[in-house]
Amino acid sequence: MTKRIQSGRKMIDELKKVFAQMATGNKSYVEPSAILKAIVDDSGHQVQIGDEKDIAQFNEIFLSRISDYIKASTYPAQQIQ
Repeated sequence: MTKRIQSGRKMIDELKKVFAQMATGNKSYVEPSAILKAIVDDSGHQVQIGDEKDIAQFNEIFLSRISDYIKASTYPAQQIQ
């Protein structure tokens, strides 16, 4: 499993936790740092939050990792480039 697919899986797992905490918790906030730590670039390196990248670039990476994992889960024989 590539780092991109692993990243997508970790992000989805962490997103589930955050949404569960929001739905069942009493706090007015939920700490999202585990999700942010799971985001990797195309080379498999952790994306540094706070770097000067615009939101469109960050969003592209974020959604790509999720998409990579979903595709790999749906079509296991498919290779993610």
